Amino acid sequence: MKQQLQLIKSYEAGATMSQLVKEFGISKGSVCRLVNDAGASRRPNSPSEGQLAEAERLYIEELWSLERIGNHLGFAASTLYRHLIKRGVTIRHHPGGRSRRSNADG
Repeated sequence: MKQQLQLIKSYEAGATMSQLVKEFGISKGSVCRLVNDAGASRRPNSPSEGQLAEAERLYIEELWSLERIGNHLGFAASTLYRHLIKRGVTIRHHPGGRSRRSNADG
């Protein structure tokens, strides 16, 4: 019960579903059920156009990481990655990984 309350508090404080799955070691379905059962306000699954514009600006102009932007806006980095690729943004090389390019780059 205490763990469930902490999960809800973390969600309401802005933790993403993915972060809660990792932190509490339960499935995404279980996280969703606990959030719904607690009557917590659900956040939208996808960023709005305004949030995407802000994410793109922070990524390109301020050189923020997708993780940092995700924490700032309340979305998983992977969600922002998918949306920024769709917008034609070239994803920067990250240490230990490959450079990812948008579909527009061919």
